[in-house]
Amino acid sequence: MSYLNDQKEKYQAIQTKVSQLLRITEEAYSMMLFEAAFKYIDTLEGKYSQEHIKAISQHFMFWNWWKNQYHIADEKFLNGLSNDPESLSTSKTEFEQLYHEVHSPKEIFIDKNVVRQILSQYDLIRS
Repeated sequence: MSYLNDQKEKYQAIQTKVSQLLRITEEAYSMMLFEAAFKYIDTLEGKYSQEHIKAISQHFMFWNWWKNQYHIADEKFLNGLSNDPESLSTSKTEFEQLYHEVHSPKEIFIDKNVVRQILSQYDLIRS
């Protein structure tokens, strides 16, 4: 199996476990991922121009990077639960609160290399 297939399987297993814990569908999970991305994009205001933000938010490299960061946050969430067996008796609302704290845009920092590559493709910066 290739590294990419291994990663896809790993992320799918994590997504399934998170969906089960939060008692949500895969579609609801996907909506949370996208809503979190748009909240994150809002945090770029003031750091980048509107033209840059538009280019970043519409580029596949951003979305691949975002999904990876979101899955890393999922792993952090699940690892936190496995380190605290008492938390498994937590209510759905408490799980959701913990989940959103781990996935807060304040906890994720954009990779400047990704931004540089995206903007250079749009000739918005010099390479």
